[in-house]
Amino acid sequence: MRITCPHCGARDVQEFVVLGDAMPVRPQTPVEQPLDEATMSGWHDYVYLRENPAGAHRELWYHQAGCRQWLVVTRDVRTHEISGPIVHASAQGLSQGSSVLATLPVSPPSPLEGEEQRIELPREATP
Repeated sequence: MRITCPHCGARDVQEFVVLGDAMPVRPQTPVEQPLDEATMSGWHDYVYLRENPAGAHRELWYHQAGCRQWLVVTRDVRTHEISGPIVHASAQGLSQGSSVLATLPVSPPSPLEGEEQRIELPREATP
C-alpha cells in the first residue's frame, strides 16, 4: 500500500505509523470539576469505544520516516484503498482542544525494535 504524503509525495506504508480514528472528541472536563458518573462515562466512551465501519474511515497517520507530520487519511478498511486528498491534521479542522490531536505526542514515536538509529557526531577539524 502506498500513501501520497502532501509534503513528500508517494511513499510506502512502512514509512507511516497509524494512530486510528481521527474523529473522536475528547471530553471537556475542567480541573476543578469532580469526576461524577456522567463525566466518567464520557471518558470511558472516549478511551474505549470506537466505531468499526465497513467502508471509508478517516484515520490519523504519522509520517515517521519522512516529514514527521500528522496526516488525515480517508481509507476504505475493506480494500485499503485511499480516497480523497490527504491533508495535514491541523488543516483538516481538528483543533487541539476538541479532538484526538490533543493527545498526540509532540515528539515523534520511538523507533521500532530493531530499527536503526543514526547519530551524527561532529567531525574533528583536520589541518
